[in-house]
Amino acid sequence: MNNKAILIISILLISSLALAGCMNENKVGEKRVIKDILGREVEIPKEVNRIVCIGPGCLRLIVYLNATDKVVGVESSEKLWTPYGRPYRLAHPELANLPIIGQGGPSPKPNIEKIIEVHPNVIFYTFATKDAADELQKKTGIPVVVLDYGVLGTFKNDKLYQSIRIAGKVLNKEDRAEEVINFIDKTLEDLNKRTMDINNKPSVYVGGVGYKGMRGIESTFSNFPPLMAINTKSVVDNEVSGYKWVSISKEKLLEWNPDYIFIDEGGFLLIKKIIKKIQISINL
Repeated sequence: MNNKAILIISILLISSLALAGCMNENKVGEKRVIKDILGREVEIPKEVNRIVCIGPGCLRLIVYLNATDKVVGVESSEKLWTPYGRPYRLAHPELANLPIIGQGGPSPKPNIEKIIEVHPNVIFYTFATKDAADELQKKTGIPVVVLDYGVLGTFKNDKLYQSIRIAGKVLNKEDRAEEVINFIDKTLEDLNKRTMDINNKPSVYVGGVGYKGMRGIESTFSNFPPLMAINTKSVVDNEVSGYKWVSISKEKLLEWNPDYIFIDEGGFLLIKKIIKKIQISINL
């Protein structure tokens, strides 16, 4: 083979390697634009493999999508709070082993430095304002996608479904998002059919319902969604209209004298401690 042929082959090989390198670089740097729940257009990587979640219920939505393998950091509440009352944490105890990326709870405080340290591709943020989302995105240099699931505690609403679909699109989990939505719809339809024609339902009360933290037996909600799903009213619904948090007196509960009292698992430990104190004082 003469020198001219060797030179041509060498040039072709170098060109091919350079072209392949460019193609790989373009693939890594590929972006796409999605709209979050606020209508913000957010540019995100084509492949999202590392995420963090900020705000109430945010991580729960990601668990619904079977995407916990992509979570690289969690809020402090996932480590400090009891997992009882939060089935997603009971199902995934390994989440508590991840690095903390900020304060959780009803008033989250994301830690900019800690978030950057875990290198997420995307930050999911529930109930954030446009200004808060834009500011976090600017400070971290990481795309922030805002989610929302509407009225807290309800099962079926447009914002919940929209947020599930948005997160599914970001994580390339569109099929799973539709599975979750269909499951919710079919479950609610089944419960409605099985309970709609039942007469003479017992009177019930649900206490210990969480509201910006753990609460005692006085804490409840009118139009409590799990009861509404089975066409049942709480005794509180006779005096309070609409879906809202209510704190009643113990005397009022005695006056209502419901046939059944249900305790929200989130407040069970607190109520159990109070009962124990009462038992001790009675024994004394």
